[in-house]
Amino acid sequence: MCVCVFFKLKLMLLCVGASLTDADHEGLDAMSWAAVGGHVHCVELMLDRGCNIEHCDNIKRTPLHLASLYGHEQVVCSFFYL
Repeated sequence: MCVCVFFKLKLMLLCVGASLTDADHEGLDAMSWAAVGGHVHCVELMLDRGCNIEHCDNIKRTPLHLASLYGHEQVVCSFFYL
């Protein structure tokens, strides 16, 4: 999916009250999935909305760990420019 489309979809979901804190069966929330996918625009949007950056998945990885693991430098940097 195009990053632009993904970003617009996420923005629309946020506007109608979608949860940023719900997690899937692996413990991954919206911030974690954005970090895994390298979707820096979505990460920045969620940071602006006060999303929890310290959320841990089932094996204790934070979004910062996931972004680092998958090599997404821009996402990693976005966590340091809060």
